[in-house]
Amino acid sequence: MTVAASLILVVTLILLGGVALLRHIGSKAVGKAEINVWLKDQITPSQNSELIDAIRAMPEVANVVYASKDQAYEKYQEMFAGSPSLVAHVSPLALPASLRITPKNPKTAGAVRRQIRSRPGVTGVHATVDATLRLLRA
Repeated sequence: MTVAASLILVVTLILLGGVALLRHIGSKAVGKAEINVWLKDQITPSQNSELIDAIRAMPEVANVVYASKDQAYEKYQEMFAGSPSLVAHVSPLALPASLRITPKNPKTAGAVRRQIRSRPGVTGVHATVDATLRLLRA
């Protein structure tokens, strides 16, 4: 009976420690929120400039970085340098130009994402913090 009670106590403490660790890791991940915006190939330079200016004007946005198709391809090559077959089957034309947005407050990333997704020239938007915030709310 004493051994069973001790085992239950140990398992409970391990589970509580695991939950605390996950919350700590999640809160660190929230601090590194980023919004990725993929741009259509047909976006004109003026649409691109207008989009970037409009995003920079948002009070929730701290920084906006543009990456061309060629820059996206260079990043892809770096990420998959250990898998030459993956790199060999992708051309720079296959990857979209994109914007990487850093919100001032990670909790506003969802609102920023919603404001951007219907703008002309945007093909997709993903906020890296959304899943982490859902985990922390659970």
